[in-house]
Amino acid sequence: MNTKKTLNIAGFVLVLAGLILKARHWPGASFAPILSAIVLLVSLFMFALKDNKENGLGNGLNYFLVVSLAIYIVAALFKIQQWPGAGLLMIVACGLSCILPLVLILQKDEFKVSKQFIILFFTFYLLVITLFTNNPLCKSLGCTDECTVEQTSNPMPDTPAH
Repeated sequence: MNTKKTLNIAGFVLVLAGLILKARHWPGASFAPILSAIVLLVSLFMFALKDNKENGLGNGLNYFLVVSLAIYIVAALFKIQQWPGAGLLMIVACGLSCILPLVLILQKDEFKVSKQFIILFFTFYLLVITLFTNNPLCKSLGCTDECTVEQTSNPMPDTPAH
């Protein structure tokens, strides 16, 4: 098996493992998303950049697509880990997601994005699923939020009357 396929499989498995660990609040829940983001970024810069260029994608658009996906991956990681700066990175990622279709529509030449880029993009969106509070994975695993509406509306426990 070549390195590209190995990284794709490892990235996909790590993302799924990270989703399950995070949803169940198990040990290793913080490490798995970091490792999966590193694998996705390595695969993105090692293979997707080169494969897109080999498919005839221009340098400017190729770098824009790859850097956009890299920012998405880092923003999702920051949001999942609840690190400072996650909000700013998510704003940048959302801004790029608004600009990206316009850039692709305005392209005059036909181009083909590599299969490697599409696989990484799909795997990235599996990682993004954890950002939603009632995501399908969490529901299927039977996870519940630690802080419910009832707990936040009444911060003081009921005290017995004397």
